[in-house]
Amino acid sequence: LGIARNHFGGELPGSIANLSTQMAKFTMGSNLIYGNIPFGIGNLVNLNNLAMEDNLYTGNVPNVIGKLQNLQGLSLNGKDLSGPIPPLFGNLMSLPKLLMEENGFDGTIPSSIGNCYNLQTLNLSRNNLSGTIPIQVIGLSSLSISLDISFNSLTGPIPSEVGNLINLMELDVSMNNFTGEIPSSIASCTSLEILHIEHNMFQGTISQSLHALRVY
Repeated sequence: LGIARNHFGGELPGSIANLSTQMAKFTMGSNLIYGNIPFGIGNLVNLNNLAMEDNLYTGNVPNVIGKLQNLQGLSLNGKDLSGPIPPLFGNLMSLPKLLMEENGFDGTIPSSIGNCYNLQTLNLSRNNLSGTIPIQVIGLSSLSISLDISFNSLTGPIPSEVGNLINLMELDVSMNNFTGEIPSSIASCTSLEILHIEHNMFQGTISQSLHALRVY
């Protein structure tokens, strides 16, 4: 079912719970749909693609999305969603891409996201996230395309486990409140093409081992 890129408004009805449980793809991005995401969406257990980006949804993301364990794509970016990121997102172990940028998510990044062993792209940028970044996330070796956590209020040092991202092409931790030294283990991320660490509170020396990187 694809209704994306129209001018549909109103609320997404709870009756979507009655749609076929065999439905594989549900795209509704770039509309004017508002209100809360209904809990009934958790009934669509065979979805492999759920795209809800660029609408006017508000409120929390329901935990029941964590039941959609066949998801191969989940787009929740560009909305006014708020509240914590559901820890049950760690159940989405087949998910290669998770886009949640440009919302109002707060609280910490759930360490359970580290269970998403097929995740290649993770974008949590431009939210209100705080706390430290879990080592289970910064060390998720499956990340190979992009990890973007910029424009939040994250604190603490960057864990040395960042060196596990040996296949990652883009790392953006800019516009946060990270402290400490830039970990020398970043030198192991030899696939990096883009690295943004600006506008933080890093200190100390810059490791000479970083000369091995070929980033811009």
